[in-house]
Amino acid sequence: HCGIGKSRSAAAVAAYLLESGQAETVAQACEMVRAARPSARFSDGVRAELEAFAAQRRSAQVAAPTN
Repeated sequence: HCGIGKSRSAAAVAAYLLESGQAETVAQACEMVRAARPSARFSDGVRAELEAFAAQRRSAQVAAPTN
């Protein structure tokens, strides 16, 4: 299924979009992926993992010192 890009590949791309700052929210990242690959599906579990990833990313940004 990974090669089909329905779940795992789509989740990896959504995480990349969040990490790179191209998407601000999980919903936005998922929408961007779905726009490029309409067959992509994000289960509740995958969305929860992406939300946790996004929260971790936000807390790391807050903790990072600014010069």
